[in-house]
Amino acid sequence: MRMVIILQVSRLGKVDTSRIIPQDYLYLGRALIKTPGSESEGIDYLKKAVTLDSSNVEVMGDIGKALFSAKKYADAAKMFEIAVNNPESKTKAYDNFYLGMAHYFDYATQANDKTKTPDATLLTKADSAFSYVIQVAPTNPDAYLYRARVKKLVDNQEDMQGLMVPDYEKYLEIVLAKPNATSEARVKNTVVEAYKNLGAFYQRSDVAKAKEYFSKVIELEPSDAYAQSALKALSGSKN
Repeated sequence: MRMVIILQVSRLGKVDTSRIIPQDYLYLGRALIKTPGSESEGIDYLKKAVTLDSSNVEVMGDIGKALFSAKKYADAAKMFEIAVNNPESKTKAYDNFYLGMAHYFDYATQANDKTKTPDATLLTKADSAFSYVIQVAPTNPDAYLYRARVKKLVDNQEDMQGLMVPDYEKYLEIVLAKPNATSEARVKNTVVEAYKNLGAFYQRSDVAKAKEYFSKVIELEPSDAYAQSALKALSGSKN
């Protein structure tokens, strides 16, 4: 009941703000980000909640993850930004990882919408977030995987420079160090993704290495048409 009353009167400016406690701003913010058209106002209240009581930063990641699950990537990113920018945050690596994913999927969503022009700065922000995770948790394979995906998009699409290569290679190094790693479907799929991207890049410069990567794809996915076609083309190459 208190939240409803505060919500009704505070938005009309009819309440003494000295009576509003940080938790009220937290409740208000959480309510408003679920209300279509009021998301930005809700985020402002959540920022206020953290400003008045830094311990509230601990729930920003949870709110961000809920928004991320709802595919509200831009709003999710704002929540994770509040979390990672607070010096008292105890989950910076976790929050930076989701911040990077929120920016990455925000960009991808825009790129898949023909009516929109994706904001390239989202990729820069995603790269920065994943780089932080790699710095503090260098054995986290998914940070390298997503950074490789970001780098692939950042690279010159007409003349790829291989910006993704180091991160895909590091991802493979870490994930394949575990016994029977590819027995898990998700890992198998991402390993195949890495092999195919690396094979495609080396097609122009190192036939032997390209063949090696595509052959590894076939080992995991014998019917993969792309790898089969690439190997057939490479078998006649003199490069």
